[in-house]
Amino acid sequence: MRTKNKLFCLAFIALTSFGFSGCSKDDDVSNSDVEGTYTGEMTVYPATGIKIFDNTTLTITSAGEGKVKVTPAANTGGVAEIFDVFPEDGYIVNPENDPKGTFLFYGKDNSLTVSTLGDVKKAGQFRFKGIKQ
Repeated sequence: MRTKNKLFCLAFIALTSFGFSGCSKDDDVSNSDVEGTYTGEMTVYPATGIKIFDNTTLTITSAGEGKVKVTPAANTGGVAEIFDVFPEDGYIVNPENDPKGTFLFYGKDNSLTVSTLGDVKKAGQFRFKGIKQ
């Protein structure tokens, strides 16, 4: 009987401990986490040709509730864009099939991938991949 009680207690402690550590909030991110300056690689698609920048910056600022403004460095020729964004499983993303393009911020390593190559075609569209500074 004593052995059964010990085993039951050990099993209860193990399950309780797992319950407290199994649901971590470490992956929670908010829209404000994405704001800042990023350094990385950018390809810009002006009216003629393609420009590639191996080491450039991009700035993310709030543009209202659930919106961020993505502004490339002035020397790149990239055009700023505003995305509707929301947190999802440790990421900040924009809705699928957004005609403006793709926005993906991964909170765990502060990496950002942005593409303004959506359905709306215009000069100054760009792709960027970088890390928050």
